[in-house]
Amino acid sequence: MKKFGRFTGLVLVACFLLNNSAFAKAGPPLIMDDTDTPENGEWEVIFGVSTESSSSATHIQAPVMDFNYGLGGRTELMYTLPWTISNSKDKPSENGFDQSSAGIKYRFLAAEKTGFSMSFYPQYSFPAPGANVQITADESKQLLLRIELQENVGAFEFNQEFGYRSFFRNQNHEY
Repeated sequence: MKKFGRFTGLVLVACFLLNNSAFAKAGPPLIMDDTDTPENGEWEVIFGVSTESSSSATHIQAPVMDFNYGLGGRTELMYTLPWTISNSKDKPSENGFDQSSAGIKYRFLAAEKTGFSMSFYPQYSFPAPGANVQITADESKQLLLRIELQENVGAFEFNQEFGYRSFFRNQNHEY
């Protein structure tokens, strides 16, 4: 039993180290999402962890709280709120709420017959109420317009996203 425990610990440490060096990460509520929506009147609440590391700083979002509410079976209301811990070589460690996002997903093509589904998922990102803007690398407000594609093949789901991101910076009056 002890060997299994040590092996499991080594696997978890390896997964964490590989995850920090990955070029892309997927899965709600982080970088990529799928086309599915919660059932009408149902909640989907996801708690996640996200990390970004460079030679000069490390940002850990833990937890990333992702709240999704289903409307009508094909529509989802979403709000994401991360708690960020920032460690930098230039300043002491800081933590607090970071950029939050609100959005609405509409799945206009469902996978019931063809195995293919598609959704439109606009989102608006802004500093969270009470956010510690000192820890936020990007203090701008952002509009993200994205299309999500999903192909179901047997037990596998293949997802692809593309879209447009617009930044609104109050300091420089860039709109």
